[in-house]
Amino acid sequence: MPGRRGLLANLLDHRADGTPLIAPLARTEPFTAVLDALRDAPVPTLLDGDLVREAGDGPQRVRMVRGVGAVLRAAAETGALPSEAGVPWAVKPYVVDLPVQ
Repeated sequence: MPGRRGLLANLLDHRADGTPLIAPLARTEPFTAVLDALRDAPVPTLLDGDLVREAGDGPQRVRMVRGVGAVLRAAAETGALPSEAGVPWAVKPYVVDLPVQ
């Protein structure tokens, strides 16, 4: 697109001749921290068997976690996380300290 400059081309120019960066590295730290946290997070656990119920066919098929509505209502009422309710599909939250800007 005319008048637009790609970030990679800008970074290469910056390295070659000091052209100012469109997105200075200090401003990208929060974004990079979130990407690092997502990359380092444990692999999600897939649910199947008795924990999941299916309804419908083809593109209309829906998979539902059994009892999720009751667990979420209880969480809203008590403030307890689903992982604190002892349900088999809820795992302890993955927590990361991200830099504060």
